[in-house]
Amino acid sequence: MGISNYGLWKGTPTSWNGKADTDHGHLTFTDSTDSSKSHEADVNIMSSGKETRLVYWLVSSYNAQKPSTSQLQALSQGFSKQSGSDSLALDLLREDLVDVDTGVLLSHDAKDPDEKGDILSYLDPIMDEAVSSKATIYIWGSQYKDSDGSSGIHDIHMNQGSAGSFEKENGTYQDGGIVIEFGGDRWEGVFLAFASQATKTDSKGDPDGPTFASTLSDSSSSGAAGSPSTGGGTTDTTTTPPATATKGVSIEAALVNPTGPDDAPTSGGQGETVYVMNRSSKAQSLEGWTVGNDKGESQALSGSISANVKKEVAVKGFRLSNKGGKIVLKDGKGETVSEVSYTEKQARKEGKLLYFAN
Repeated sequence: MGISNYGLWKGTPTSWNGKADTDHGHLTFTDSTDSSKSHEADVNIMSSGKETRLVYWLVSSYNAQKPSTSQLQALSQGFSKQSGSDSLALDLLREDLVDVDTGVLLSHDAKDPDEKGDILSYLDPIMDEAVSSKATIYIWGSQYKDSDGSSGIHDIHMNQGSAGSFEKENGTYQDGGIVIEFGGDRWEGVFLAFASQATKTDSKGDPDGPTFASTLSDSSSSGAAGSPSTGGGTTDTTTTPPATATKGVSIEAALVNPTGPDDAPTSGGQGETVYVMNRSSKAQSLEGWTVGNDKGESQALSGSISANVKKEVAVKGFRLSNKGGKIVLKDGKGETVSEVSYTEKQARKEGKLLYFAN
């Protein structure tokens, strides 16, 4: 059966409220068909239960072949219906828009009142920048029109691989998602799914493989934490203090507390890791650069980091304390390029990433 009124809406974001309600953030946008009228996109941001945990992919350099950036740029603003593989419809699984194994599975601990289980600490900076820079946004999902004349788009997540009551909404080439064109050849994407959905589907979009929950939980239990570029598992997205950054290169995330005791890397799994992001339009040499903690301990970096690319740095020359602290990135002159901080409370859970708002 599939979802109704599926298509792609191209417009300009005007406001973002990540805390609009319990489970959704609301993005307000306009398009050139009537710039005086605003529309709303409802974006899932929180896991309401174990089986409805969100899985997400944050793509810092969107360069898919289908739909390609040139196809998206050529599209007029407004909502356009999309259908089938020959259109601009999304299919996360068939068009390799995401790598299943790199999905980040949100945690959900009903016994822990401090467990947010949302992605706002990462999503807020991206959406806020999209609004402030008047970026162009592309939103896939189901268009709706309310009786009061308001309109918007929802189901901005994977719409296949579901079982039970949501099985009737399965279909291929009808997935939701968000791509943002910032200008200067910088494109970013946000893609969402649910833990209960299948990682492989048949020609009707029905489950034909293991769920994200089983696939990514296996990755987490082996000690591998989710990462912005190469990991699976779960992440702690508790909001961190604003970071300072220059040169367009910054510390984006860190695995502070891998499985195991403080000051002792986990055995057989991913150890302490820092993720450095280059959001500039040019490659940056890292020769002579260092990354370290607030105790003066550091390790040298080498090579370079390409434009709009994340670099994974395995921590070897220092330790990230589970009791809170700072992570500092310095350039070849010894000047601080990026500095982030985290608390003991944020670092207390093992095997989870901390994201920093830059």
